Amino acid sequence: AAQREMEVGVASAGIVGGTAVKEGAITVMGEVGVDISGYTSDAMADFDHERFDAVISCCGCGDKLNDEKAVWKARALFEDWNLDDPPAIDPGDLSEFRRVRDEIKVKVEELLDFLAE
Repeated sequence: AAQREMEVGVASAGIVGGTAVKEGAITVMGEVGVDISGYTSDAMADFDHERFDAVISCCGCGDKLNDEKAVWKARALFEDWNLDDPPAIDPGDLSEFRRVRDEIKVKVEELLDFLAE
């Protein structure tokens, strides 16, 4: 990927927060040198939508952003990547965690290229 010179802040949240980061995710991210063991799953309600230019729904949850949550879809960029949920489909060998991790990497690189234009 091309080198980019820009500053990007990142936050991760779900419709409901308070769940632990899955061990499978921690393991496969560690395999590529990224330590996410100290991260938590936060709720969207913990964030101010006005502070975000781009919002990505990873698991097809964009259709659940109704009523007071609809403001998230009104940001300058909203995408629903509709990724599979590895804990729901992994056969126990972390293959689905790895596949989704790699899909996310490609999508993030494409997003950064788009934002840098």
